[in-house]
Amino acid sequence: MPTPLVELIDSVADIWLSLQGFAKALDTWNKAPRTGTIFLAGVESPSMTTVDAPIDIPTDDVPCRVVWKDRFGGATPEAGTTTTWATADPLGVADASDILTVVPDPANDEHGTVTFKASTGQFKVMATTQGADGPITAESAAYNIVPGAPVVGEIILNG
Repeated sequence: MPTPLVELIDSVADIWLSLQGFAKALDTWNKAPRTGTIFLAGVESPSMTTVDAPIDIPTDDVPCRVVWKDRFGGATPEAGTTTTWATADPLGVADASDILTVVPDPANDEHGTVTFKASTGQFKVMATTQGADGPITAESAAYNIVPGAPVVGEIILNG
């Protein structure tokens, strides 16, 4: 027959193991991407709600990257999920791959290069990955291709 001390130790051990399992599940829940921010040429893309008109961008190919963020806004570099890139018209409805494409970096799919195929047009860049509750998409603001426009740096998409 176990002594009260042994029963207490067993109960404490059970509680400890339960808390460890809960902490592990909570950590996994927190680390899953929830939002994303896109950068083009090193500059964060403003939120779609803060820009009235498309932002002029030159026709020079530019690097891009997406920073996936967890529930609490912390960056989750190399989130362990696959990132896919797409381009669209400013409304996000029609495909814009006839004027530009995003070529992912083979070493890190959260990075890529925006390659322009046309010298005019409007677009936005989107990145998608798997989040805790399904796919999540980060979107850039709308951009307007203008040859010779000032370089704006890297565009960050806010999801």
